Amino acid sequence: MPTSLVPVATDLHHGFLHTFLGLLFSAAAIIPPFIDGISFGWIVLLWPALNLLLLGASYLCNGKWGVWLLGKSKSTGVVSLPALVFFFPYLLGMYSFWYLKHMCLGEQVCNQVAAGIWVGRFPLNLLSNDSRFDNRKLTHVVDLTCEFPSRRAFHGNIQTYLCAPSLDRLLADPRTLLDCAKKVLNDSDSCTYVHCANGHGRSGLFAGMLLVMRGECKDLDAAKIFMRKKRSVINWQPHQQAVAQQSLDLWSTSRSEENDEQPLECLLP
Repeated sequence: MPTSLVPVATDLHHGFLHTFLGLLFSAAAIIPPFIDGISFGWIVLLWPALNLLLLGASYLCNGKWGVWLLGKSKSTGVVSLPALVFFFPYLLGMYSFWYLKHMCLGEQVCNQVAAGIWVGRFPLNLLSNDSRFDNRKLTHVVDLTCEFPSRRAFHGNIQTYLCAPSLDRLLADPRTLLDCAKKVLNDSDSCTYVHCANGHGRSGLFAGMLLVMRGECKDLDAAKIFMRKKRSVINWQPHQQAVAQQSLDLWSTSRSEENDEQPLECLLP
């Protein structure tokens, strides 16, 4: 599919959820003062309300807005200080929910889904010298989150850190994903930790792309079936798969063009 025909990254589910919660907080901040008089305790709720409404608009209109608002650097994975301060109420609530959820669910932090490919969640309590990586040391980290800052304690000693940030339930643009995948595959001895927030969707899709590009799976659906044997929680949204599929289409097109540009003598036996 041509790049120009790709729909803008949106997610109605999270868009309506964030907008509803934002309106709820707004109502809680605005209505009581009309009844009991002005109170800073109520007005302060406008802070998380604005966070939620802005991210809701991003999910509904263009997911790239949210990536820009959260201000995560692609080169270092650092979230900008102004973004951390402005989105503090949202991030505090989201991080708390994430931590409690994984405490209760007891999911494994990560799993090796294929040779040299690990899929997992944000490595809060994981180090690159963890015993599970003893047989093959990590050489690459692919970070697909925009809501979590990179953790240098994890990737600081790893050869290559790559970041393709997106909001949860979305995916970075196809060319960014493809550039990251090519950098991983350019190293034949690479061992890569691919992570999003939970190790389900974004990270699973990127790992699926690697498997298709390595010729180990025929398509993303086959890759999902293959990887779920190792990490059963891998799952993604159809609109996310459409973006990953476009990355693979771009990759196939570039390979065809490279073959067409080979000199005739290179093609003769």
